[in-house]
Amino acid sequence: MRRVTAWSAAVLSLALALPARAEGAVDVIPCQFVSECDAEGACQASSGEITFTLTPVEVAPRGNGDWLIGYGGAEYEMKVRLPGDPWVWSEGLFDKQTVIFASRSSLIWIAQELSGEPTSTTRFLICEVG
Repeated sequence: MRRVTAWSAAVLSLALALPARAEGAVDVIPCQFVSECDAEGACQASSGEITFTLTPVEVAPRGNGDWLIGYGGAEYEMKVRLPGDPWVWSEGLFDKQTVIFASRSSLIWIAQELSGEPTSTTRFLICEVG
């Protein structure tokens, strides 16, 4: 028999929450920045707020599918391939944005710039996830 760890329970609870969002209206996730790291691994404390909105477009009963993710006054198309997978989208032609749930309320947001000399910024956030 396999034991369920706290980490597994957090991911499962998020995966189970996505279908509820898919059936309803826009979900709002307010977050606080905690720290930010550059591509070389140098990190510093960070402050500020960001609010993500999630709008279902074409979503399966388990929560995977096409979504719109919004923040900073803009919306972007986002794919969730499997429940519990990272959220992935682009703000333009030469970037990749990825959000990974580290726990039920902790997010890791990796912003990659792919034009010219590739670089990335990793942000750690604490969020109020329904």
